[in-house]
Amino acid sequence: MIETKWSIEFQYQILDAALRYGALGYRVFPITPGDKKPPLIDEWQRRASSDPEQIRAWWLKWPTANIGLVADDLVVVDVDPRNGGDKGLEGLEALNGPLPATGPAVRTGGGGVHLYFRSPGVSLSSSTSKVATGVDIKTGLGYVVVPPSVTTGPYKWIRDLEQELPKMPGWLLEKLTRKNTKPFTVPAEVTPGSRNGTLYKLGRLLRAKGLPAVTIGAALIAANQDFKPPLPDAEVELLIANVLSQPDRPGFTPPDTSQPDQPNVTPSGWRWGSMLRGSAITRTRIVSPDALVKGLFTRNLQHAIVGASGSLKSWLLWELGIGVAHEQITTFLGQPIMIHGPVLLESWEQGQAEDTRRSQKILYGYGIEEASDNLIQMSNPAVALTDEGDYQARLKDMTDAGVVLYAFDSLSEGCGIELNDNTAYTAWWRSRISPILQAGITVVFTHLRGHVQNKPGMIPDRDSVFRGATQIRALTQAAIECKAIGANSSMLRHNKHRDTPELPLGTLNLIGGFEEPGIRLSLVQPLGKDEIQDAKMRTLLGYLRTYPKASKRKIKAGIGMGQDTVDALIEEAARKGLITALGPEKSQVWSIAPESQVRSEYGAENSDEESDD
Repeated sequence: MIETKWSIEFQYQILDAALRYGALGYRVFPITPGDKKPPLIDEWQRRASSDPEQIRAWWLKWPTANIGLVADDLVVVDVDPRNGGDKGLEGLEALNGPLPATGPAVRTGGGGVHLYFRSPGVSLSSSTSKVATGVDIKTGLGYVVVPPSVTTGPYKWIRDLEQELPKMPGWLLEKLTRKNTKPFTVPAEVTPGSRNGTLYKLGRLLRAKGLPAVTIGAALIAANQDFKPPLPDAEVELLIANVLSQPDRPGFTPPDTSQPDQPNVTPSGWRWGSMLRGSAITRTRIVSPDALVKGLFTRNLQHAIVGASGSLKSWLLWELGIGVAHEQITTFLGQPIMIHGPVLLESWEQGQAEDTRRSQKILYGYGIEEASDNLIQMSNPAVALTDEGDYQARLKDMTDAGVVLYAFDSLSEGCGIELNDNTAYTAWWRSRISPILQAGITVVFTHLRGHVQNKPGMIPDRDSVFRGATQIRALTQAAIECKAIGANSSMLRHNKHRDTPELPLGTLNLIGGFEEPGIRLSLVQPLGKDEIQDAKMRTLLGYLRTYPKASKRKIKAGIGMGQDTVDALIEEAARKGLITALGPEKSQVWSIAPESQVRSEYGAENSDEESDD
């Protein structure tokens, strides 16, 4: 262990590095400062995490801790010259050929080298000097210390972890699997000390084979019942969540499922679908799904942004797409972006010039001068809406590009069918959207807002915010409702699902005009009742400035509020002397009071602001 005076700069570097490894999908945990062991947390194999909140909590508690990285789907060759590893590796390469000079590589604190390879998909174990003197292997639930950790010296990247993981040479794989060339199977007898590792390896193998989450969970629960003694249910539940939540590492190749050897725990099921039977139903643990944006959008499901024209919904969709495509943007509407990657932003409305202008303004608003290659912008696609071949080709392009989010503006323009027909929409969704979701791509679209039924004595129907067929809402997991309350402002509401209460988000303001290079979307925290009433009153007054002498019917249609709300606003505004009635009662119209009186009540209004939506 090295004794040193840890600088504040080092503490920032170590936290940033741990967060970056987590963002790449690797599980990390804190290790004793200045050393390779011991870990600072119990049960590190299970508790190691890629969650940024957990990582921050650990390094806030131990700011100088070294970083351990679990070798889940990695094979790391550890060459230690202090134990003769340099000579051992030279001898191996002289007989078999050199190891690839590509892929991640680390210069260790002791002067050795770590060479990273992708897992071959067969059962391997960490070993010491098995392939050659001084050459160790770290894999599975083993771990490696990673930069910028410090032991007898600093760990440094020779080639960093974002490099593509190379395939192990055949000769090295043969040496590691001389007595075990089969894919992982559950041993006949599992000792208490190896139960967690056995279940984890089985779960990762089943996940690599593409089995559904509930099937994997049932298999692990069934396997655990054969252990003597079995693990506690709570511990198995956490292990299942870990198996399902850890993404495949870059370059990971699933095992060859054509091999005859299969795991010896196979859930019962019929060929045409995933099936649970009997006790597996009650023993299966339901695991929360991964999020694209925490608290807002779940991965691999369909979501929507709904609103009337001018409600900033298109800007909001663009902000989401650009945020997911750029790692330096970490939040959307104040919520953490959990997944970054390639995004297809597709517009069927404005054309390339307008779409590019919108992209540039949002990017410049973030200070980003060059867009990431993750951002793919498509304007008015040359896709025949009725051509099955075009859709299949587009899906292949999306999967080949590794797209994680497909965001399109808007549903009415992009589907090419009658949206009032439930049967037609469902058929379109099954053939066009469902395959995209099954490919692991999240879908978010914009859509016109319907009219919420808010009549006396009736419970408001949140489903009616979607215009058209009821199946549009039924097949959509979550929606953000946008309701314009000013030229460049909208009130946002998160409509999670029709059976759950709506979650207020606040007021979205578009900051920056047409002539300015950059634009920012600023979210003001949820308004109180008085603030909401104030915003509604400003909307009424703004409308009457633009359209003086308007009837109640025109006001209701113009500001998009219900009749009861409009009546109450007009009554309050008249009582305060902000508006006056003109004409007989049956044909009454309303006009705004002298501007000086309105200003004394609500302050100056900029009626010349230009809408940019």
